[in-house]
Amino acid sequence: MKKLYALKVTKSTPNGETLRKVFERLRASYPMEESFPGTSILNNVTAILSVREGYKIGIETQGGNHSRLAESLQKFKEKDCSLIFCSCLKSGATVDLVKKMEPDYEVRFVEDISPDALVREAVN
Repeated sequence: MKKLYALKVTKSTPNGETLRKVFERLRASYPMEESFPGTSILNNVTAILSVREGYKIGIETQGGNHSRLAESLQKFKEKDCSLIFCSCLKSGATVDLVKKMEPDYEVRFVEDISPDALVREAVN
């Protein structure tokens, strides 16, 4: 089953910090299949990594209001990503966007999780 991990954050939390670390660690070992406009601007990342044949990971570091989350989730789904990492606020429209990925993705909302834990999930 395809999975989506959404880091729930507050408006004052730098929502992409954990996901940027995940991206950097995965990028050191796996090729980037595709990156989308906005990657690298202000250290934001929207990218797909190819971990192995038929297994792609989509990562979106923006997840607050007025972010590109809706577009990124749609792109990741269209590109058949097996795993998606994104962030969202603790409630509201961004949570609803993530929930709309069900039933195609098993959605898991997480709050305090380390980049190492997410990287382990990505490569297992």
